[in-house]
Amino acid sequence: MNATLTNGGVIAGTITDASNNPISGICVSAQSSSERFNAQDASTGAYSLDGLPAGSYVIQFTDCGSATTYPSQYYTGTLGGTITSTNAVPVSVLAGQQETTIDAAMGAQLVTFTTTATSGSSSYTPNASASSGLAVTITLDASTTSSVCTLSGGVVSFTGQGNCVLDANQAGNSVYAAAAQVQQTIVVTVTDTAQLRSASSRTSRVMAAAPSRVTVTFRPRTQSAQTITFNSSPPSPAQVGANYSPSATASSGLAVTYSLDTTSSSGACSLTNGSISFTGVGTCVLDANQSGNASYAAAPQVQQSFSILKGSQSITFSSTAPTAAAVGGALYAPTASSSSGLTVQFSIGRTSGAGVCSLSAGTVSFQGVGTCVVDANQPGDTNYDAATTAEQTFSVAAGTQVIDFTTTPPSSETFGSTTYLPIATSTSKLPVTTSIDPTSTPRACTIHSGLVSFGAPGTCVIDANQYGGSGFLPATQVQQTFTVVATSSGVSTGSSGSSGSSGSSGSSGCVRGDEPYGARVTVAVQ
Repeated sequence: MNATLTNGGVIAGTITDASNNPISGICVSAQSSSERFNAQDASTGAYSLDGLPAGSYVIQFTDCGSATTYPSQYYTGTLGGTITSTNAVPVSVLAGQQETTIDAAMGAQLVTFTTTATSGSSSYTPNASASSGLAVTITLDASTTSSVCTLSGGVVSFTGQGNCVLDANQAGNSVYAAAAQVQQTIVVTVTDTAQLRSASSRTSRVMAAAPSRVTVTFRPRTQSAQTITFNSSPPSPAQVGANYSPSATASSGLAVTYSLDTTSSSGACSLTNGSISFTGVGTCVLDANQSGNASYAAAPQVQQSFSILKGSQSITFSSTAPTAAAVGGALYAPTASSSSGLTVQFSIGRTSGAGVCSLSAGTVSFQGVGTCVVDANQPGDTNYDAATTAEQTFSVAAGTQVIDFTTTPPSSETFGSTTYLPIATSTSKLPVTTSIDPTSTPRACTIHSGLVSFGAPGTCVIDANQYGGSGFLPATQVQQTFTVVATSSGVSTGSSGSSGSSGSSGSSGCVRGDEPYGARVTVAVQ
């Protein structure tokens, strides 16, 4: 018996992501009418199904371990693929034949128009699908004008002769990349009834894959008239700073568009997203239009005109008044804003206590006990009236003060020739009084006109006091304490010879009776 072995066919290719980067973890199957063959791609994205019997195979790519987790897709002859087998394009192989370019781009998608316009109709409902199964958005291309066609609610209405270009887009998601835009161009012509019937009979009405360019011929209908009516009224009075959302309807039921008329005063109003803002004193003129369609002629323009007056404004303090304000204490910087956005001005109110507080360079300082009133004003401008004065009222208490000696006593001087001028200051800047404290050693020190003299050894205590006033409480007394020491230096009234010599007195270290400790006693301050 003779047997002939035939080589099986091969289907191979490369699997990439939508950016053409090879990916791994994708399983590939080839399904014929009776058999199924499987393979898995390598790390390079390459795969190969070998030993296939001659036949026709539907190729499916299924994620079996990629990092992204792609949805399954079928080979369609393009990199985009399809998610349903009904649109798959089979791959045929013969014995020994190799099909090595059956590639797939996971996550790529293609958009296709599935409908076409037909002659004889003044409207058209376009449809398009993406191989990913995601929804497709259809819009009029920027090159198309409303004089040729309009698109509203998914329906294209033909309004005149020219090219009506539709754009189909699918933006993608976390798995699928955005699809390349696909366009459908409809060449619109206008003809009479006889030509219309002829054109209509020659035009296919439904296509599985619509052509990118089709010609339609239609006979325009007689357009009905329509009118516009405002259902809203502007605020009365209309003032700067206010807003107004106009509302108008057309008898046709078509949407009304709004715009500001060129006769409006410059800077008086602005229109954004259907809302009018009153921005300046003057006249605002609003136009309402409906441009019509194949069934309705453009409506006569309707206007609303109104005067805009100066706006009112209010002031709000954004800072909190001090709760522990005291004479000489922490300063206060008030802040406030106006609803107009204009700058707020501050001043000390007329009802504020005399001499209690003052304002300089935007900062309030406290000089006396009583009530402080801070006024906030905004005088207005060409567009806003002056704001009502806003006030902050708070109490100012007597301040505290601290005394500090700024001098130190002398260290050592000869008795009778040394004096000391103690100086002390207070944080209130009020004068400080110095005196000798009763606890000082008698005659150790005395004070006259603020000048201290030393008369005997012992302890000298100097008191510094500030008794309050001008809005300040009395200060806590501060003392300066030091020791006065008497050291004998010796006094000689003659020669320093032996005792008993005529006219001499060996009196080293003696003390005269009319001086307590001798004329040459040294006073040391410790």
